[in-house]
Amino acid sequence: MKCKLAVITVELLDESSENNDEEIKQELTRWFQEDAFLMPWLKEVRSIIIKEELKA
Repeated sequence: MKCKLAVITVELLDESSENNDEEIKQELTRWFQEDAFLMPWLKEVRSIIIKEELKA
């Protein structure tokens, strides 16, 4: 059986650099879980990855 996964990429505000990655991941996970009832097709949040990129 196939399953679909959504990959969502967001750019965080510059202020996010004041928080550690784990704290950001926990907050994003909490946000998705609390608002999941608004997205009936969302089964679970499997992973959130925080990475740094150089701005152009």
